[in-house]
Amino acid sequence: MDTARYGPRNVAGRASRPRPPRGPLLMGILLLIAAVGLKVYQVHAATLRPLNVLLIGVDRGGARSDVVVLAHWEPRYRVLSLISLPRDLRVEIPCPPDIKGCRSPDKLAHVHAYGEVRGQGPELLTRTVSQYLGVPVRYYVEVDFEGFARIVDALGGVTIDVEKPMVYVDPYQNLRIHLQPGRQRLDGEKALQYVRYRSDGLGDIGRIARTQKFFYAVLESLQENGGMRRLPRLAVELYPYVRTNLDLGTLVALAQAAQDLDRESLRVYTIPGRSRTIDGLSYWIGDPDGTRQVVREAILEVKPPARD
Repeated sequence: MDTARYGPRNVAGRASRPRPPRGPLLMGILLLIAAVGLKVYQVHAATLRPLNVLLIGVDRGGARSDVVVLAHWEPRYRVLSLISLPRDLRVEIPCPPDIKGCRSPDKLAHVHAYGEVRGQGPELLTRTVSQYLGVPVRYYVEVDFEGFARIVDALGGVTIDVEKPMVYVDPYQNLRIHLQPGRQRLDGEKALQYVRYRSDGLGDIGRIARTQKFFYAVLESLQENGGMRRLPRLAVELYPYVRTNLDLGTLVALAQAAQDLDRESLRVYTIPGRSRTIDGLSYWIGDPDGTRQVVREAILEVKPPARD
């Protein structure tokens, strides 16, 4: 027996080593058990209580937010609600006093860039959305275009019916979109083209509709190839490609809880409103009553899925 590993023993011809004090050792073990128990409790609790997480898609420079979606997880019914907020939504921004260029009100797409001056883009965007919707939003998950493509590739691609020819070139954004209509399997780069396309006369509202269609396509693709069972492992693999204030353990626990998600328990919403030009700039002016209704249905008064 290795005495250095398993502790001293009285062996003939060998002096036994003094035993270390038991008090500090026992206290250390108890503290370790308590710490592990607390972590398990925190991860478990994350799947048992309602949770709001802001999903943020940013451009390649990581400055402006291209996609902003508030995800609400309702554990009682295992329902995931996704509220899309238009890029041009006119919002009041809680501008930090040390950011001189920050102005309010302004477009939602500019909030992240204001906060990123101090390296706090997601935090300022989270506070702005929380203030606008009137619900607590503490957590965020942010991904850039490259990360989005990697995630889709890790999922094995996404099968979706591209509803029309999508062709667009913008050398200033290094954006080239070329998709033909029809049901097809999109890899990460093609999927990014699909959700970024805005040149059909519908602007950001049309892009939001395609993004929501994409959410359902991801769910169906995962169900078809057995990917739902791989969600916890995928959460671990993809964690390096996101910027988030959620720890990996909580993300894995949420992925575990979402494995039985289906079309009836995935619900999508858009902030209602209308386009309006103010001082030469185009905004989306949210409808207060309609927005309150969306918050009520998606967050405050979630109904269980109507299944047979």
